Amino acid sequence: MRGIRVTAARGTVVAAFIVSAEDEILVFSSAGNIIRMEAGEISSQGRDATGVRIARVGADEKVSAVAPVLETEVVEEGGA
Repeated sequence: MRGIRVTAARGTVVAAFIVSAEDEILVFSSAGNIIRMEAGEISSQGRDATGVRIARVGADEKVSAVAPVLETEVVEEGGA
């Protein structure tokens, strides 16, 4: 069973993980730029697809990492 079709024209897979439409992801470029976007903005593909472009980066940079945004609970400390 094939999970992702990789072609020379599309490049390599940087990351793969499961998200819901309400989740957000961070895209990190080799130049240090960070793009935050909702996962629901990315079109859904079948498992044998070659993927979709999720971010455009400059000619001299590459997508170096992609990660889900982890929600944390902010705990406020009681003051005196």
